Amino acid sequence: MLACASCKFPELPEIVDGSTDASDVDAFTLPVDAPPPLCDVTPCVVQISAGGAHTCARIDDGTVRCWGLNSFGQGGGGVANAPMDGGVDEYVLPRTYPTPNVVSGLPSANRATVIGAGGAYRSDGVSCAAMNDMQMWCWGIDKSQQLGRGGATRMGDISPAPARPVPAPVASISDVKDISVGVRNACAVFESGSVACWGSDIHGAVGVMPIGNTYGQPQTISIPEQVQRVVMRGQHALALTTSGQVWAWGDNGDGQGAVDPATATFVLPRQVSELVGSYVDVAAGRHFSCAVDATGKVWCWGQGSRGQLGRSATPPARDHQPALVAFPVAGTQIVQISGDEQHMLALTENGAVYEWGKLLAEIEPATVLYTPTQITLPEPATQVSAGFQHSCALLESGAVWCWGNNLDAGLGRGSASPPDVLDPGPVVF
Repeated sequence: MLACASCKFPELPEIVDGSTDASDVDAFTLPVDAPPPLCDVTPCVVQISAGGAHTCARIDDGTVRCWGLNSFGQGGGGVANAPMDGGVDEYVLPRTYPTPNVVSGLPSANRATVIGAGGAYRSDGVSCAAMNDMQMWCWGIDKSQQLGRGGATRMGDISPAPARPVPAPVASISDVKDISVGVRNACAVFESGSVACWGSDIHGAVGVMPIGNTYGQPQTISIPEQVQRVVMRGQHALALTTSGQVWAWGDNGDGQGAVDPATATFVLPRQVSELVGSYVDVAAGRHFSCAVDATGKVWCWGQGSRGQLGRSATPPARDHQPALVAFPVAGTQIVQISGDEQHMLALTENGAVYEWGKLLAEIEPATVLYTPTQITLPEPATQVSAGFQHSCALLESGAVWCWGNNLDAGLGRGSASPPDVLDPGPVVF
């Protein structure tokens, strides 16, 4: 394991040999917040969020920079052109940003406090930031009203799909403390502990009835506990409450909601009672879900054919019952996880990074990891973020290293060549 003298994650309870759940362990303070980077580099990154084919970083000066695909303005840059029919603004957009681009249009008097990036590979892309005035701003594609700009509820997507490279505030919300951006939708957690979601509700991911609409106005989700964190990927979402319980809603076609897939969708949030004890982090992939319990163990469920569940070299095609991820070192304690299309990342209490699942769609089977494999990095990490087919780690110095699909310069190394990179390397700021 990597040594991390400066990492100061809350101390995890000792894992008792043979224990299978966290029901008898007092959970430490939730959530498990990463220690701040040492800021040995300039600029110093304090948070990262990987999306479909782009990634964004929050800098210690409160600005946001994004790199990779920008075909819908998700990188935060573009030049206004003539309006299209219907009054939709058209922009001349750089297709990619090979190195981090400073997002313009965020209120200069405020600082970003949390960011989120989402979208599917090449077909969607959205970025958002909550500012220190607790307003939330988003930019990128808006075909399913995932930017939350207050449009009327409608059936189906907007065509042609509008690109919005200039950030604008999400309608009718404030006091935002956490955000998550999915493929065609997004959610926010408020200081009160309530949650609102908007965008495409085709599989119930927005968490309100009736399903099938796209919502331009944030919709309040009914969860009878205070929520501290929400994650959304694909067409399902997970929420982690302040008491350490996990709730799920949306698509369940592969059991990612911890329910038999015979129930393909459940719109209203349900507590994942199959998870026993308290939990400190959650992650949602496209068709699978994972959670970290209070002892640092990881449990996953849902689609598993590409190794997403991290159990063995002969994985189940799908399993709606949560089961332990098989780390190579007994007693490995995880403090943070992140998932996307078909792979997962996990961060240990000492700053080591593990990865499992299908890393790249173009190469198989060499890039399928059926159980967690440690990633070699030059120093301990303080955060990990999984994109559609790429991965990034924030290091304790404040530097960012990425690896995976680079067809759209998504690794931030200044070029889209080579297209696939399995070895981590630094983002060039």
